[in-house]
Amino acid sequence: VNIFCNAEGIVVSADIESRSRLGMTHYTRVILDPLTLKVVKETCSCEGYTFNGKCWHIELLEKLINEKLKDRIETNLA
Repeated sequence: VNIFCNAEGIVVSADIESRSRLGMTHYTRVILDPLTLKVVKETCSCEGYTFNGKCWHIELLEKLINEKLKDRIETNLA
């Protein structure tokens, strides 16, 4: 998991392993508003996101942010 700030906001990204293709990972990225820590943009390299605009990789990254990364994100803001 990588966390950094840029002009878009707080970027949280990770390579998340595919459930359907063994050994394949998908680059998943969520951008958070620095003031509210709400998601303002999300992307994923998987086919599901490409065709549907949603995927479980993004859901997993958002869950990880909410459950385990809030302190680390807030530290990056300091």
